[in-house]
Order: sequence, then C-alpha cells, then structure tokens
Amino acid sequence: MAREYFCAYHSALEAMEGLSDAERGRLFTALLIYSKTGAAPQLSGNERFVFPGMRSQIDRDQERYRAFFEKQSQNGRKGGRPSKPTETQKTQAFSEKPKKTKEKEKAKEKENNNPLTPLEGEIQNFIEYRKKIRAPMTEHAVDLMRKKLRSLSADEQEQIEILRQSQLNGWKGVFPLRDKRTSDNSIWDRRLGE
Repeated sequence: MAREYFCAYHSALEAMEGLSDAERGRLFTALLIYSKTGAAPQLSGNERFVFPGMRSQIDRDQERYRAFFEKQSQNGRKGGRPSKPTETQKTQAFSEKPKKTKEKEKAKEKENNNPLTPLEGEIQNFIEYRKKIRAPMTEHAVDLMRKKLRSLSADEQEQIEILRQSQLNGWKGVFPLRDKRTSDNSIWDRRLGE
C-alpha cells in the first residue's frame, strides 16, 4: 500500500538555504514525483545537489512504513489484537493468592457426581433465589438457615415447604408454615380469636 505523502523534515531548511525560490519549487516538485512514482526526475539547477539526501530520507521512511504495514497485515491474519484481560485476570495476576476457581470447579464437579437430595436441591434453589433478589447468602448464613430449618421442623418435606413459602412470599428468611402457625397456640391464634 503506497502512502499518499512524504514527510518534509525541518532539517531540510538548512539544506535548501542556498537555493532560490525557483530551485526550491523544482526540488519540492521532484520530491513529490519521486515519492509518488519512485522515479527520480531530471534536475538541472542547484537543487540536484540537495535532492539525493532528501531522496534517501524518503526511501528510509517508505521502508519503515512498509515494515509497519507488513507487521500489521500479519497481525490481522492472526486474528488481530489480542483481547484485553478481564478484570479478574488483571487482579489475579498480581495477587499472592489467586481466587479459588479450581476449588469452585471441584465443588461443581462434586455436585454433578452426587445427586442432591430433594431438601438439598431446594436449599440450592433458595440460595439462587437470594442471589437473584440481590441478597446473597454467606456460607455462615446458609449454615444458620439449615439450623433454623431443623428447629422449625424435623420433617424434610416440611422443611422444603418452608423454603418454598419463603420464596413465594419474597422473604429473605425462613419462618414456620402459615397453616402451622394458625394451628399452634401462637400469636396468630390469639389474633384470629379476637
């Protein structure tokens, strides 16, 4: 790909100092023709002494441009510029302890190998539900929720219903089943009896 211009350096002013305006005009025209066609025009005045130095500068610039263009072309054939690293790749590259992605992958693999019980599946659904409502649970919070579920009911099916009730009502926590509340001697019975 040919360039549509050549660079005129400030250092050329010194070389052209002794030339008349007509000689400068012929020199500049000759440089433009040489840059465009590669053919050196026939010069007859003093500009013929300045032309070779400026011609060699044009040749160096064009060679540098060709090398740059070829490198860019090769990179384009390879697929272009590599994508920028993601935020996690940037931070992990400099941290002493990279994030535990391998442990997470092992945990997922373990989940895939061991089918979940219905209760564990519902607990996972509740954890995902909490993430979706932008209230994710820590491991400690999950442990506390499991303890509370066991304190509310020893029956696994009832624990599943408690989790589903919380999701259905948009609650972040787990509470006794509503129909169970009304059958116990609780505040709900007293309010209903009033």
